[in-house]
Amino acid sequence: MRYLLFILFLFLNSCGSSQKKPEGDPIEEKTYKLVETSTNTDKRPKWVFDPPSFNSKKTRKKFRYFVSESEAPNRRLAEKSSRVRATAQIASEVAQFIKNSYAESVQGSADEDVSEYMQEQLASETQAFVVGAQTLETFWEKRRYLENMGAEENKTLFKAYTLVRINKKDVEKMVKAAKKRLIDRIPSETKSKTDKALKDVEKAFSDLD
Repeated sequence: MRYLLFILFLFLNSCGSSQKKPEGDPIEEKTYKLVETSTNTDKRPKWVFDPPSFNSKKTRKKFRYFVSESEAPNRRLAEKSSRVRATAQIASEVAQFIKNSYAESVQGSADEDVSEYMQEQLASETQAFVVGAQTLETFWEKRRYLENMGAEENKTLFKAYTLVRINKKDVEKMVKAAKKRLIDRIPSETKSKTDKALKDVEKAFSDLD
């Protein structure tokens, strides 16, 4: 009897381990069927989830990598929109990093004017400082959304992803310019405190993977 149970356990374990896990976010609830992709495979490129993996370690030391995405009724529009959104995505990440660095530094004693500016304007204004972005790769999926899978309506859309990189020297200049814009826009009595809270923020952001 024990022998039979042991055999059954090995069989079930083998079946479970042989099942392929889908790539991507494991908690993502699929509401569509994949019709076609730019690579003719149902697996997204590794860089979609791990942008730096696109280049060698030696090259990665010189650049920061970002991925933007967009969805549209046709492929060209999705790809174009994804490329355009790259600037906004980079600016948003810079603004969020500055905001997090500030909050961590002041530890609950954040100035209301500073926090409000970072929340409402910094990301938008930082877009003007995004320079030197190089488009490395684009990937798209043609998706058929279905009501019986939980979608709001039956429709076909293209989802596009764009990988870009920026030289770390340009990244530091960008973050430095964003920090200066922030300090220039806030009340004079909080400038010194904010500048101190964001010391070396440009290098810290540049060094992120």
